[in-house]
Amino acid sequence: MNTFPFPLSLAIGGHILGGSAALLAFTIPLFSTKGGALHRRSGWIFSVSMIIVALSAFLLAPWRIFFDPEGSENSRAFAYFLFFIAIFSLTCLQQGLLVLRHKSRTEKTISIAALALPSALVLSAAGVLALGLNNSNWLYIVFSFLSLRIAIKQIRYWLKPSIHSKDWWFFHLENMFICCISTVTAFTVTALPRLFPNMPASQGLWLAPTILMVPWMFWFIARYKKKFQ
Repeated sequence: MNTFPFPLSLAIGGHILGGSAALLAFTIPLFSTKGGALHRRSGWIFSVSMIIVALSAFLLAPWRIFFDPEGSENSRAFAYFLFFIAIFSLTCLQQGLLVLRHKSRTEKTISIAALALPSALVLSAAGVLALGLNNSNWLYIVFSFLSLRIAIKQIRYWLKPSIHSKDWWFFHLENMFICCISTVTAFTVTALPRLFPNMPASQGLWLAPTILMVPWMFWFIARYKKKFQ
């Protein structure tokens, strides 16, 4: 396995530390009192950790794609996919935080800040879809369609008027929960094979957190819809 040169080796350290902190912190906001001090503090720890993860990925993936002397077609395609996952995670995080500042949607909230990252996610998902079709990689195809659906939903949220006074609350919950799923996915596909070297390689590891955690997210949404009536 080739290694990253200095100073990119610092970025990989930050990537690992940020991912570990996010993995440890993500359940606290889910189970703590919403809006309480513990919820806010643990939420910011998770958010800062995910920003570190995404920014370090933006440094590491281009090196793999363009400068890695031991790179192969497969490693470059995988690095592009990880770059896409970083955009996906950062977009969901940004949307989940931005809506807290704009709970009531007006023309002023339909700005570059609201639409730029979802638009970038649409473009990167289209690139991953093309890559998946070219390489007959069903994993890339599935993730590209999932991210396209989420990005379009994010864009529509800002362009459509509010229907319910708690629309912002569910938008925040869904985007932060999806960001949590990406954290668990990253751990599953990177750490588990190292902890269990005899584990058979499977692309199903990428989808397992989504399959297991999306019903949990829907349960949260249904629970609070009932609470808010």
